[in-house]
Amino acid sequence: MFAAYFPPFKRIPNMLHKKRGKKLPFVANVFAELAIDDEYSLATDKNQFLKYNSKSPVRI
Repeated sequence: MFAAYFPPFKRIPNMLHKKRGKKLPFVANVFAELAIDDEYSLATDKNQFLKYNSKSPVRI
């Protein structure tokens, strides 16, 4: 019986939600701590996006 190895059907959505949550990036409390890296900084055409320009002398 394979059914004995699987969790109850009611628990599956909660388990999937927890698994997806572990893959998401860290949520910063302060904007200065925000870091958008890896796949989250690329558009579907693999060009970089989501850059912030505050018009300060320090550039990103």
